Amino acid sequence: MRARALLAVPAGVLAVAVAAAGCGGSGTPASVPAQGPGAGGPALVTPTPLPGHSVLAHPGFSIVARARHGQVRLYRGPGSPRSWRVQRSPDARFPLVLLVKQARPGWLQVYLPVRPNQSLAWIRDADVTLHYDPYRVVVDLRHHRLTVWQSDRALDHQRIGVGSVATPTPGGIYYIIEQFRLTDPGGPFGPYALGLSAYSNVLKSFGSGPGQIALHGTNDPGGIGSNVSHGCIHLRNPEIARLAHLLPLGTPVRILA
Repeated sequence: MRARALLAVPAGVLAVAVAAAGCGGSGTPASVPAQGPGAGGPALVTPTPLPGHSVLAHPGFSIVARARHGQVRLYRGPGSPRSWRVQRSPDARFPLVLLVKQARPGWLQVYLPVRPNQSLAWIRDADVTLHYDPYRVVVDLRHHRLTVWQSDRALDHQRIGVGSVATPTPGGIYYIIEQFRLTDPGGPFGPYALGLSAYSNVLKSFGSGPGQIALHGTNDPGGIGSNVSHGCIHLRNPEIARLAHLLPLGTPVRILA
């Protein structure tokens, strides 16, 4: 689950206490929002509408929307006259990013980083900037396997630890919304934690956090290949470090139950 921030991090502060919300293990790690390619994303390409089409499409790429002003108004359908809610980032230290499912002229349907999992809403495209993301992650829970794709090319395959029978990892389509560098890389969560838009279907809260699912490292590599966590996805520390420097916020993570 998530490394949940208790305090905002002013510029120059090296760490902030966080509570592990369902990740497995014990202790209270310290973390900072990660910097570099993974935190802000590599040099992604800005989409342009295809001639004669309203849908922004590019084979092998996902489209990520980033709020222009830190928040967006949510609508129940394209062209709705009134919004029904305002969506902000679950953590104010990170920009609000939203994975685009489909588009209509002037409107985008997006996945939200909220419960229930895979919630959808419509937003105005004028409220966001859009970028293509060539990366995606596929998590196969049954075979304890994570695969990283770049467009149509598999970059990496890794064995993983996943949720136990009592606290399973939820299947579905999610995306990376946060990235933390942990100041105790040898601790139970390893050097990095990548928070997802997914939440446990069993644990409504854990510690002081909301039961958010994350990809993170581990100090128990013997648990890789097993059902060992409270719902989070465990990788060997070198692998989570590589993903943290590769994958931008908004990267889709499809979890196959």
